[in-house]
Amino acid sequence: ETRVELAGEIYGQDRIVSCQTTGALFVGSTLGVGGCYAGQIDLVLLPYGGTIPTMAQINVYARLALGDQVSEWLPDGQYFIDTRSLDGGVLTLHGYDAMLKGEAVYLTEGDVGEWPRPAPQVVEEICRRMGVTLDPRTRLNSAYLVEYPNDYTMREVLGYIGAAHGGNWIITKEGRLRLVRLTDLPRETHYLIDEYGDALLFGEVRILV
Repeated sequence: ETRVELAGEIYGQDRIVSCQTTGALFVGSTLGVGGCYAGQIDLVLLPYGGTIPTMAQINVYARLALGDQVSEWLPDGQYFIDTRSLDGGVLTLHGYDAMLKGEAVYLTEGDVGEWPRPAPQVVEEICRRMGVTLDPRTRLNSAYLVEYPNDYTMREVLGYIGAAHGGNWIITKEGRLRLVRLTDLPRETHYLIDEYGDALLFGEVRILV
């Protein structure tokens, strides 16, 4: 089951026509590092008639249900509206997660300072400017120094840091910035997992398939 929180309103299954999210570690089917994939959402709702602000945040939650048994609601992604259309009382939205905020140029006017800078310091600054927190599972080498970024975007800078650490950046379902290294990928199991390799839970129990 899915529910959506948007502009202070909760949309349950009865008002969600469709909800599709996409996310990946790699672009296409090619294994690689240094990627910063932006997750996307396509959402169709029966709106309540209120005003939905530009770039409003969409919070998606999901739970498992089997008869009278239901799990707790778990975060299933945070997105921001990019385009919208209203047709016959049906609202169609398309949005991206916070990774798209990284398209701004890293350097601000007058930012010279001392370069190169340690990777954790640069990532901390990018998180602050993107309005996200760093996922605690992210491990960065403080000895790795980032060179002066010229006119590179924050997303490009993250890509170079990710490549140096053998991983790719994503925005988690909780809205945090996470570096997933290839060595972090789980070993093969028979547990049901999501596209990021995290086990899906029914309550607090892993699901065997």
